[in-house]
Amino acid sequence: MIKMPKDITRDKNRETRPISKTRRQYILKLIGRIAVFLGCTYLCVKNPQSFEILNGYEFFHSFSILHILWVIWMLDMFLQIVPVKNKIALGSQKLFANRFRPIKEVFAGVTGLLTIYKTKEVMGADWHGKATTVSIYALMVVHLVWYAIPDIFSHIFTGICVGIMLMSFVMYGIRNMRVIRTTK
Repeated sequence: MIKMPKDITRDKNRETRPISKTRRQYILKLIGRIAVFLGCTYLCVKNPQSFEILNGYEFFHSFSILHILWVIWMLDMFLQIVPVKNKIALGSQKLFANRFRPIKEVFAGVTGLLTIYKTKEVMGADWHGKATTVSIYALMVVHLVWYAIPDIFSHIFTGICVGIMLMSFVMYGIRNMRVIRTTK
């Protein structure tokens, strides 16, 4: 196991500060990525035909070490998408903390809780909520399958998905506000 220094000094005149857990994780990830890069470079120089699996659809016909790297990369990308605070990039943590304003979630949460409080029942998802879920998954599948998608199609599909999400947001808001007003 790689031992990380417990303290790091920026300047000899300044006090010593311990390395944070997050910074230690990123240093270890950097070391791992450098090792993968050096390994791939060595493999490319010593055995260039091992990269022929990347030509066309050969990736799906046989197994190689590149498949393991691909799985690791996909898991890393998935962890960038899933909003788990200790599993996302440091820059994203700073961005979310400073700029993320969960207006939609707060509005939907408050009106949803008021609806449950007033009616004493949990209302199920409507068709537009399910359409939103389907459109999000469809957008992801299109971008994963059609990896060379032209920008115009990507923008159109994303715009349609955002439009469906906004429509659902408005329709749930109207439904919840109507239920809150009519229920005594």
